[in-house]
Amino acid sequence: MPKTDFGERASLDHALGVSPVGNRWVSFHTADPGDTPAANELTLGGYARQPMTFGAAATTTGVTTSLNTGTVSLTFSSGTTQTVTHFGVWDAATGGNCWRNGAVTTSRGYASGDTLTVAAGALSCTED
Repeated sequence: MPKTDFGERASLDHALGVSPVGNRWVSFHTADPGDTPAANELTLGGYARQPMTFGAAATTTGVTTSLNTGTVSLTFSSGTTQTVTHFGVWDAATGGNCWRNGAVTTSRGYASGDTLTVAAGALSCTED
């Protein structure tokens, strides 16, 4: 049974913490985490999952999308270059459940002293 537009929006809002289910954190990974969402999570000094908020989902051309509403900025304190290729959306800062994961649009390497920034509206989660 397919979901209605409302069902898609409600599901995405719930998964991303827009509805009253709690906070969400974004993780960054060096490879596709697949079915083991904590796999390949960054290990650079200063790395931690970052709190992230999402706006209410909207449906356009049959695809429901929610965008992050705040900027994330994380500066690494130590470590050799690691390339971010994927992200995850979690319900906990450590451990917890990964609700979504996917590839970043452009992979990029980070090392000690570098700052990873995700601008508001740059991270989107979709459901069709």
